[in-house]
Amino acid sequence: MYTRSVNYYLAFSLSPFGSRRFSHMLSYFGNVEKIWGADAESLRQFEIGEKTYARFDNFRSKYNSQFEEKKLEKLSIKFVSQIDSLYPQELFELIDPPIGIFVKGDVGVLGQKPSIGVVGTRKMTIYGKRVTENIVGGLVRRGFSIVSGLALGVDACAHFTCVRNNGIAIAVLGTGVERAYPRENEGLYEQILDLGGCVISEYPAGMPATKGSFPARNRIIAALSQRLLVTEAGDGSGSLITAKISQNLGRKVYAVPGQVGTYGAKGVNQLLRDGGSLVESADDIAEREGMTATSFSLDMSKFSELEQKVLQALFKEELEADELLRQLECSSVDLLRALSILEIRGLIAREGTILRVKNT
Repeated sequence: MYTRSVNYYLAFSLSPFGSRRFSHMLSYFGNVEKIWGADAESLRQFEIGEKTYARFDNFRSKYNSQFEEKKLEKLSIKFVSQIDSLYPQELFELIDPPIGIFVKGDVGVLGQKPSIGVVGTRKMTIYGKRVTENIVGGLVRRGFSIVSGLALGVDACAHFTCVRNNGIAIAVLGTGVERAYPRENEGLYEQILDLGGCVISEYPAGMPATKGSFPARNRIIAALSQRLLVTEAGDGSGSLITAKISQNLGRKVYAVPGQVGTYGAKGVNQLLRDGGSLVESADDIAEREGMTATSFSLDMSKFSELEQKVLQALFKEELEADELLRQLECSSVDLLRALSILEIRGLIAREGTILRVKNT
């Protein structure tokens, strides 16, 4: 059961009032109960017209807190209000922090450090997919949790790479959290929850996608992320909105240079011109963050020289077998033997022609 105060926050999360207007009213009235009981005259100073007030008045006259609590319980959704200790304090850096957030999964991971937001275009190129997988894989193996929006393209690629490396993923939706959006990512949504991550939104269950809900979602991604990575973004992309918010919040914004002439290059190259930090690998980010470039927890003396080189190369990025052979300049027979030994020991995995280090 929620406390009386939390129930008021839950009510306002469902009400016709948005988070920015709620913040102004809370500053003026001092507590949520006074806002709830305010009359039309008291609310006029917040530019609340007759129609909006009538909607609010009708809403509060019919609001049933027990019904709403049972609905959330049935859907296994937790509501975390601004006065809850689990509410991410970073959200208060926004001028319009969410009144509360609806959470599926482990809400405790929202405070996990370090975290990095990863965003980009839905029209991801093969190049964008490769760099996103390489960099996110390296970051997850260094202990980063990955924050993104579960959208098609770069967002989904980042989350998929995170769960494939047994990392913690935090998906921020512009809809209700009771199901995946878009539906194509339903399997990924379930994997995130199964591996101890969470899916969050400021919108209640049943809320459909709207034109304004995704830009609003972007500010939450920016606030929750200690730093942000943009791997591909078109001109005018929502990813650039997220990057701008991150910069305004004083967050470090990293960007991967795009291939000139492709859709995903325009926005990200503009971001680099506007102050984004150029990176090409997880090592680049690790070094900027003051981390060691590689940090195996393995006793490397137990491996042959070639096995060590394979692990070091794959720790930096996932590679095609042919590319690994080219980098290591060894015989194909020796490399095949080393790969077989490392696979048997459960240290590397093959996915088609791609080789990667398993989470260690």
